[in-house]
Amino acid sequence: MNWWLFLGATVATGIIWFIKRALRSRGKTKSFGYFFVMTSAEVIMAFDLALLFWIVLWVLVQTAWHVLTLNHLITIETYLSTFRNILDQLRLDASKVFIGLLIIYLLSLVKQPLIKRLTPALIAILDKYHRTFKLAYMLIVFITSLTLLGTQFGGLSNEIKLHIKVVRNGYASLCQETKETLSDAAVRTSYINTLNAMPPQYVAAVRALPKLTTDTGALKQYYENAKKEHAVRSTKVDVILHKFERKKEILSKVAGTLEATKSANDWVAPELSSPEKISHKKIETARTAVARYRSRLSQPLLEIFTTEEGRRLSHQLPRVFTYSVKTRLFSELVKADPILGPVIDMFVDSIDQKIKSKLESVVEPTIKALASGTGNAETVLTNTVNDVVVPSQSLVPATTKQAAMKVADNMDNDLRAVVNAKADVDKVIEESINSKAHTHITQLYNNKENIREQACDKLCKLGNKLSKQKVTKLTEIMRNGQESWPKFLYREHHCEWYEDTSVKYYAARVVSASNSPAISPALRTEAERWLSEGKTRRKVTDPGWV
Repeated sequence: MNWWLFLGATVATGIIWFIKRALRSRGKTKSFGYFFVMTSAEVIMAFDLALLFWIVLWVLVQTAWHVLTLNHLITIETYLSTFRNILDQLRLDASKVFIGLLIIYLLSLVKQPLIKRLTPALIAILDKYHRTFKLAYMLIVFITSLTLLGTQFGGLSNEIKLHIKVVRNGYASLCQETKETLSDAAVRTSYINTLNAMPPQYVAAVRALPKLTTDTGALKQYYENAKKEHAVRSTKVDVILHKFERKKEILSKVAGTLEATKSANDWVAPELSSPEKISHKKIETARTAVARYRSRLSQPLLEIFTTEEGRRLSHQLPRVFTYSVKTRLFSELVKADPILGPVIDMFVDSIDQKIKSKLESVVEPTIKALASGTGNAETVLTNTVNDVVVPSQSLVPATTKQAAMKVADNMDNDLRAVVNAKADVDKVIEESINSKAHTHITQLYNNKENIREQACDKLCKLGNKLSKQKVTKLTEIMRNGQESWPKFLYREHHCEWYEDTSVKYYAARVVSASNSPAISPALRTEAERWLSEGKTRRKVTDPGWV
C-alpha cells in the first residue's frame, strides 16, 4: 500500500512539474494557476521525501536488520519510541495531522493575495529571503508529512524491538555454546594429555577397553548358540559372563549421567558485556562455526561398553570434573572398570587447579573475537584451548605408576581369559560332539532299521565337526564291519526276495556325505564304492522247488 502511495505521489509530482513547465513556456508565470501549481509541487515533493524516508526505513528493518549492529537497532527504536511518545502526548492521530497539513497547504495558496497588500519594504524583504522562506516552508511540510505517515508505521517500532530481542538471545546462546565448547575441549585435551603421560602399557590397556567388551559380547553370543545347539556348559565362561553382566548393570545405571550434570556456568562465570557493536549475521556465523568445531568433539573419550546388539554405551567427560562428581559418578564406573582409576585420579587432581582459572579469563575475549568476526572462528577456538591446556610435563607419581601397571596387567589377563574361554567352549563343544558321535556310531549296530537310519542321518549332519578319531572308527567299520540285517522285499511265484544291508553301508554313507577335513578324496571315493556294495539282494526259493 505504501509503495502505491509513493508511486502515486511521484506521478502527481511529475504531472504538476509538467504543467508548470507548460505554463512557463506560455509566459504565465505571474498567473494564479502557475502559483497554484508551484505550491502544490512543493507540498507533494516534501510529502514524497517523507514517504520515501519511511519506506527506506521499513525496508531496512524488514530485510537488512540482520546486518545492522544492535547499537543501530537500539538507536532506531529509541527515535521511533520518542516520536511515538510525542504523538501520544500531543494526542495527535492521522486525521488531526492531515487537517494540519491541509491548513498549511491552504495558507500557502492565499499567501500571494496577502503579499500584494504588504508595504513595498516588506515585499522587498520577502523577495530577498524568498529562498530561505521557501526552504522553511518545505521543511514544515516535510515534518508534518513525516508525522502524518508516522502514525501509519506504528508497528515498525515493535518489529525493531523483536529484532533486538532476537539479537540479544542469539548472543546469549553464542555465549553459552562457546563456554560449553571451550569447557568440553579443555577437559578433553586435558584428559588426553593426562592419559598420554601414563606408562605406554597402561595407555594401551585403557584403549583396549572397547575390544574387551566387544570380545566378551561375542563370547556371550557364541556361548548362547553353543548351549542351544549342543546343550553344553562351561564354568569358566559362566564366571566371565557373570562379571560382564554385572558390569553392564552398573554402567546402565550411570548411562547418560556422565554427560555434564552441571552447565558450563559452573566453570566460567564472568559477566559478559552486551553485543552493541555486533550484528545478528555475525552472531549466527559465529554460532555455526562453534557448532562445527564442537561436532568434532562429539566422539566420546571413554568408550566403555558395546552391547551384543551393537548399541554402544559410551560417555563424554563432564564439563565439571570435580572430586564430588568423581565420588558420586565415577566410583561406579571405576567399580565396573578398575583400569580407569589411575587416569581418573590424576585427571581430577589437575583439572580443578590448572584449567578452571585459565578458562574463566579467556571466555569473554574469545566470545568477542568470535562475534566480531576477526579471524577464523575454528582457529580462534583451537588457539584458546591450546593456550588454556598446556601439555603435561609432570612425572607420574611412582604409586600411580605402580597402580596403573597393575590394572594394565589385569586387562591383559582379562583379554586372555576371554580368548581362553572361547577355546574352552570349543573344547566342550568338541567333547559333546564326540560323545554324540560315539553314541550314533554305536547305534549303527542296532537291530532296528529306523534307529540305524536316524543315527546315520545325525552323523551326516555333523559335517566338518566330525573328528579324525571318529572318521577313523567309521573307516574301520566301512572296511571290516561284519554285521548285516536282512529285509523282506516281496514274494514272486515260489520264491521270496530279501535285501541284506551291511553295517558297512551306513559307515560308508556317513564318510561319503561328510565334509570333515579328516576325509581325503581317496577315502571318499572308497566310501562311494562301499556304499554301492553295502546293500545286496538275494532270492530264497520255497523248499521242494528247483
